[in-house]
Amino acid sequence: MALNKIPQRAFDNDDFITDVYTATAGQTAFTMSRAAALNSILVHINDVLQQPTTDYTTSGTTLTLTSGATVGDDVRVRIMSERPLGTAGGGSGVTTLGGLNDVTTTGVSSGQVLKWNGTTWAPATDATGGGGSSLTIQDEGSALSTAATTLNFVGSGITASGTGATKTITVTGSGGSGIALSDLSVASEGTAAGNGSITYNNTNGQFTYTPPTLNGLSNAGDVDFGANKILYANVYATTGDLPSASSYHGMFAHVHGTGKGYYAHAGAWVELANNSQLNLDGLSDVSTSGVSSGQVLKYNGTSWAPAADASGSSGIALGDISVGSEGTASGDGSLAYNNSTGVFTYTPPVIPAVALPDDQEFGVTASGSSAYTFSGGATGNNPTITLQRGKTYRFDVNASGHPFQIRVSDGGSNYTNGVENAGTQSGAVYFTVPDDAPATLVYQCTNHAAMVGTINIIDKIVPGHMIQTVQRISTSHETINTSSWTATNVFASITPNSTSSKILVRMTGTIRTYNTSGQSARGAWRLYKDIGGGGYNRVGIHQFSHGSNDYGGSGSLNDVPYHVEYLDSPSTTSEVTYKLYGSHEVGTASEVGPDGDDEQYTILTEIAD
Repeated sequence: MALNKIPQRAFDNDDFITDVYTATAGQTAFTMSRAAALNSILVHINDVLQQPTTDYTTSGTTLTLTSGATVGDDVRVRIMSERPLGTAGGGSGVTTLGGLNDVTTTGVSSGQVLKWNGTTWAPATDATGGGGSSLTIQDEGSALSTAATTLNFVGSGITASGTGATKTITVTGSGGSGIALSDLSVASEGTAAGNGSITYNNTNGQFTYTPPTLNGLSNAGDVDFGANKILYANVYATTGDLPSASSYHGMFAHVHGTGKGYYAHAGAWVELANNSQLNLDGLSDVSTSGVSSGQVLKYNGTSWAPAADASGSSGIALGDISVGSEGTASGDGSLAYNNSTGVFTYTPPVIPAVALPDDQEFGVTASGSSAYTFSGGATGNNPTITLQRGKTYRFDVNASGHPFQIRVSDGGSNYTNGVENAGTQSGAVYFTVPDDAPATLVYQCTNHAAMVGTINIIDKIVPGHMIQTVQRISTSHETINTSSWTATNVFASITPNSTSSKILVRMTGTIRTYNTSGQSARGAWRLYKDIGGGGYNRVGIHQFSHGSNDYGGSGSLNDVPYHVEYLDSPSTTSEVTYKLYGSHEVGTASEVGPDGDDEQYTILTEIAD
């Protein structure tokens, strides 16, 4: 579409009012400073002239773009202040009112005026009347009861001037009543409260400002104080006074009662170390008491403490030890050490030549498509097997159509570390369990998901070595006054890693027997055990007794220490609980932990066999 012809004089600066906008994303509507017809404006977007109708339309003071603007677009609207542009057909500028887009003269009659009807200027009756007698005077919107030809202005600040038909009324004072601008003032600031406020007294013209309290304010974004500082005392008396760490994540606070700093993280208050704690002696598990020059920190079973340096002064230093190139596989393998160079040389075994113990060999066949059937080191369908890290196991597979694979989980990926000949249907699968093997793996047929079993991985068991130790302490005061064998609170539980393991049971503490009538007293004690919750049974055939005598008639009272040691073979991998039982035979009663704060120790140690 061709652009309208624009007379050169239309571009004079005095003829235009320019509205400037910065567009938002997708913006189409813009409010102009005055109503304008389509051919009375020029629209530029980023200095590109737009075409009327095609690119934009107008309605009153609203300019509407055909397509949404891009964020940041520079939109400029130049509105003709006096002379409109030519018609849309491209002719010369209009010379009559009827030629304007926003004016209609249809049906005009003598004496009418143009009146805005909301969309266009149209002919209408002149409401001014024919003379002064038609002037209507109103009092705050209500017409006075009689017509008037004279209007009086009352007030010391009102003057009239001018000659001829034009008169000027000038109001320079307050009009004789009300509050003048000079009467306005600001009153004393109020006390901080809530979100703050400003009030106005229309009697005396005073504005009163009440500042907000800081905790009454809210903020939707960051507050930048620049180079200024915030001074505050964030002190709490005790840790129990701290607010919710979940509500104030990242908050810092000082607790006067502990003299320490804390910060809120992950729903808890984290204590910060004092400067005096930032050394070895400040750590809870380290003692430097009595340290001397040349000593090292050595773990003594409960803490790190000074000890002599056992590195020696001759021979091969730790830094000299190394591992040489791996040798060629031979026989059942070997590890050699050269004490002149400090080099270890490992020769791997030829696996088929290695004779394995019976518990490290498994025969594997198929029971249809539902299970692997094991023999040898484990028996049954899909049995759970336990393998030790560092040992090699052989699975002799004879299950056509059922590839045997070791996996990380049921249906999971193939576990290959230490596995040879994985996925075979007929042949030997060797698995040397690595030291970093997970606690649980599975064996599974790659064709049938139901053929799956659990592999538990444990550390290598060396005969005579301690596998684990469990300790339990009781401070209960217990009284036994019956001859029936009665359980005490002196006990501990352990779960063996192997059915061949031995359990060393040690119990120690204090017992008492007494007779209030001044006669002798005696109690007896036995060791009982429970396997997997099946009930307590006596361990061995032995028991120990403790007695006292008082021939003075004042009543016997005798506290003695006891110590029990027993090496048991529970032959299970289920949880085993060992407990002390007591029986009162003579006198008033027998007691365990008679003073109430005596400590009764039960220590269980699993030993590989």
